[in-house]
Amino acid sequence: MHTKKSKIWTGLFTLLLVLGIIFPMLGALKQISAATNDPVDIKITNAYKGATYKGWKILNATETDQYVSGTSGAKKLQYSVPDAAMRTKLATALNMTQGTDTDAVFDNKIIQKLSEMTNDSDALKTFARKMYDLIKDDTASLAATKAMDGTAGSQDSTITWNDAATGYYLLSEDTSTIATADQAAGYKPSLTVLNAVADSYATNGVLSITMKHDNVPTVEKYIKEDNDDTTATTTPLYRKGADHDIGDTISFRLQATVPDNVAEFQKYFMSFVDTLSKGLTYDSGSVKVYKVANANVSSLTNNVATLSGQTWATTVDNSEYTVTATTNTGASNTLTIALSDLTGDVAAGDKIVVEYTAKLNSDAVIGSEGNPNSVYLTYASDPKATDGGTPGRTPEDKVIDFTFQVDANKVDGAGAALAGAGFTLYKKTNNASDTDFSTTTTGWKKVKEIAAADNKTAFSFTGLDEGTYKLVETTVPSGYNKAADIDFTVVPTFAADKKSITKLEIKDSANKVIGSTDSTDNTNSKVFTVDLTAGKASTNVVNNSGKQLPSTGGMGTVLLYTAGAILAVGAGVYLIVKRRTTVK
Repeated sequence: MHTKKSKIWTGLFTLLLVLGIIFPMLGALKQISAATNDPVDIKITNAYKGATYKGWKILNATETDQYVSGTSGAKKLQYSVPDAAMRTKLATALNMTQGTDTDAVFDNKIIQKLSEMTNDSDALKTFARKMYDLIKDDTASLAATKAMDGTAGSQDSTITWNDAATGYYLLSEDTSTIATADQAAGYKPSLTVLNAVADSYATNGVLSITMKHDNVPTVEKYIKEDNDDTTATTTPLYRKGADHDIGDTISFRLQATVPDNVAEFQKYFMSFVDTLSKGLTYDSGSVKVYKVANANVSSLTNNVATLSGQTWATTVDNSEYTVTATTNTGASNTLTIALSDLTGDVAAGDKIVVEYTAKLNSDAVIGSEGNPNSVYLTYASDPKATDGGTPGRTPEDKVIDFTFQVDANKVDGAGAALAGAGFTLYKKTNNASDTDFSTTTTGWKKVKEIAAADNKTAFSFTGLDEGTYKLVETTVPSGYNKAADIDFTVVPTFAADKKSITKLEIKDSANKVIGSTDSTDNTNSKVFTVDLTAGKASTNVVNNSGKQLPSTGGMGTVLLYTAGAILAVGAGVYLIVKRRTTVK
């Protein structure tokens, strides 16, 4: 077959099509040894978890003895069309017809037309799109040239195809195979056209290709940690995991970063699709949207309580976005914030920030499973399309909220279950004193009161946050003494990424551990039994039978002391009289 030295020599000529856009990726060329046309390994980095990567050799190639000017040993290549099936597809993608040309002449024209294209040109983008559409499903006729395939094993992972023959390849990144749970299925395939050659284009026999995802927006979600007990840990404010009381109003923040190529779009749209677990109820009307210019992004830290009133953040008028909330009782809730046209209003690196609130409700899951919630973006994917093209979709970003439970088991002095008691649980708030049991935002806030009931011996206080609490027996079983109040602090330990709880402790008023999921912490008297998975701490509250005896220093003690003194005096008088009688 006739061959020709192609002008497609580009020192590692690599074109990446991400979501319908091709970007040039010019790699450094280094000659490791003499060119031998040996096969090389192709390594793809920055691969997506679950995405499928495939490669087709669309042109054969061999190295020549001529070097590419301005490179460190890269040699020019001679190209040829592999077979008739590939010739037909190449011609279709290039809008060429063979007519009366012989195969050799027509192959030469195909190669010549490709060599005249430049990196990132519209012509080359069009060719890559058309070629992919023609080749992606026709595996039977192209089985001999479909040299590589594989699936990435983890987010931003690396996959390697070994012993790829010298040639001109079309590579695809297909994210439609990503699991729904990873929420990236909306990506369009990424296409790469490149020269894969032996030693003169590779480093130690390996040709590395980094999938360029810079022109895809990213999204992050954060949950605000706050507590009405000021001694609880709330730094940083916005994080990946937090804990709250049932009934608390929780603040969430969504942050999208505008891609580098936004200026190329005729229309650019973006939607936040946020999912709240059934334990969270969206506060209708709470959504606020802001824009933070790239130059001010450094001010957007996780310790900024809200963007409202910040001079470096611009409030987006609510006429520029729509909010759709779908609430399903007993199921997850979906919140969609759609910005239909950001064209001209945002620049590369800007952030679009959404803030809203939701309440932790009675459906909240107690314990280490927590209450996860997530967000992903859909966005304009095609700069050439007047409507922004088919929406792309980012991977999900998740946060999780935890809540806990304390159980009080009522027993008598012998450890037997005892009915007839009632309890009230209070939580310490700002500037609380031991005697202040107000229900305002200061003092001890009443969390829950459980009245006495027939045969009730176990009392559960569900949906508790980190903080200091006081358990008070407000109804005492008949014939028994009132149990002492129990002061305790719930102390969860978060993992470094805040996405899970690694330990749950109960401490007393002296900050000593009196119950822990870590047995090595239980060095003091163990008052509570703690289960991390269930998120529960349980304790026995003991009532002893009999009348209430006075405490040391009380009036009863004074009376006892007085009676004792009278007895002592009486005894002294008796002895004196007796002695006198004896003497007589």
